[in-house]
Amino acid sequence: MYWYKDNWNGGIHEFKTLSAAKKAAKDECGCTIYIHKKGSGIIHTVKASGYCYP
Repeated sequence: MYWYKDNWNGGIHEFKTLSAAKKAAKDECGCTIYIHKKGSGIIHTVKASGYCYP
């Protein structure tokens, strides 16, 4: 199971595959999303949309 924390509201998003997590993370606000694997810590970083709410 893979997950990341939403930069905007701190919500946790969980995914069955790393590719699904990476695809979703690219659309998040902010600059970087850190994808974790349960029990393993951070395993991948993704460049997010770069958009920040005013």
